[in-house]
Amino acid sequence: MKRPTNHSAYLLAALFAAACTPAPGVQPAAAPAPAAQPHFPTTAPALGPAPVIQVPDPVRRTLPNGLTVLYVTQRELPVVSATLVTRGGTSDDPANRPGLASFTSNMLDEGAGGKSALELANALDLLGASLSTGAGWDAGQVDLYVLRNNLPQALGLMADVVVRPNFPAKEVTRIRDERLTNLARARDEPTAIAANAYQSLVYGANHPYGRFATAEATRGIDRGQLVNFHRSFYRPGHATLVLAGDVDPETMHPMVERAFGGWQRGTGGTVAPVVTTAPTIGTTTIFLVDKPGAAQSEIRIGHPGVARDNPDYFPLLVLNTMLGGSFTSRLNTNLRETHGYSYG
Repeated sequence: MKRPTNHSAYLLAALFAAACTPAPGVQPAAAPAPAAQPHFPTTAPALGPAPVIQVPDPVRRTLPNGLTVLYVTQRELPVVSATLVTRGGTSDDPANRPGLASFTSNMLDEGAGGKSALELANALDLLGASLSTGAGWDAGQVDLYVLRNNLPQALGLMADVVVRPNFPAKEVTRIRDERLTNLARARDEPTAIAANAYQSLVYGANHPYGRFATAEATRGIDRGQLVNFHRSFYRPGHATLVLAGDVDPETMHPMVERAFGGWQRGTGGTVAPVVTTAPTIGTTTIFLVDKPGAAQSEIRIGHPGVARDNPDYFPLLVLNTMLGGSFTSRLNTNLRETHGYSYG
């Protein structure tokens, strides 16, 4: 008896053999050529020409109440930046009330012109405007940024903040508590510790720049002191209003007169400017302030500089910026970028 032939098995075997047999004439693929390495320059490119900076000349006007107004026209964008600077910086703080000027500036937008702080903030938001207040060593300041078309209404709100702050007792208590919290936090921050120690050592306790706010002084500041400080220093004869951007002095000055023309000169005598001389530092001295457990160290090096009216003041500002006043300055480039000694 003949056995049946298994044709399926033969077919599978033939297919397997054909698959395993290399095709004639097919060569293996060549390895890819190595990619060309990019060429990085080893020298810095040459500097291009210095940019030409054209600063518009301000147009100066004075209101009958003594407020100086400067108009700086630059119409690239339909916006206006308004800044009012006045006496009432920290150098005007009473010796026993350091922090009074800063506290006063903090209160200006906490309700003004009969509006609460929330109502004032909402009115500014509806105009798409931003407003801020602050105090430096030599001046108090209020800043406004708004679209040109909304300037009339926004300027009125700015005038309320400058001229007619409410100083509501509830907000005075809240801001005082916030300032006390910030002072307590600053005792654990090496940056704040170093800043306070530096200015007190360089200028001394008898110089206005050598004093800084303390918890004890802040607790002693009440609403009456804030009102009196504002009344003494926030006066049109002490102030300058600068409007820059899409401004036209001829059409805008009546607007400024409507907003600030009612600002009274004040009934008290003129406050004499603070005139002091920084102490002379004889020899190089190193002061150490120990802060156990601090993760980083703060290093401050300096001495009193030239007065603001010195012709070298602005050239020295440029020099100081080149040395260490920005992220790309020489100190940061050397210490951080080149050596990795510091974070910032």
